[in-house]
Amino acid sequence: MELQANEVLVNVTWAGQNGDMPQPVEFDASNQDILNWVTEAVQSGSIPGITSDPDADFSGFVVEKLAATEVRPTNQVIVRPKTAFGDWILGETREEWLERQARERRVSSNLVQTASETEETPEEEIVTPKSAFERL
Repeated sequence: MELQANEVLVNVTWAGQNGDMPQPVEFDASNQDILNWVTEAVQSGSIPGITSDPDADFSGFVVEKLAATEVRPTNQVIVRPKTAFGDWILGETREEWLERQARERRVSSNLVQTASETEETPEEEIVTPKSAFERL
């Protein structure tokens, strides 16, 4: 497949699997558009190397756009979990990973909701995923 100057294949990491979307996208497409396309592709099973997952949810995933360099002459777009190498735990089944992701999203949303409802708690005592990461 011949890519146009501003086109790129999107590399996706999902549930310990990795593959490239077969259809190119514009390198300057919005991150939200890319996440929407990736979600549809994983849900429909159209990414070689990634098993179809009708419940795929890429909210909270990172879209990395890497411009071409002398060393790597093509643009790259990578969609991955927030941790650089994914967050699949060795020995964890796909179902266990999905359950853990759902549980972590619930905890995260509860923390944010609790923080917004609690006026008496000093801001520095409220731990959100972002503030916990910044403390590292």
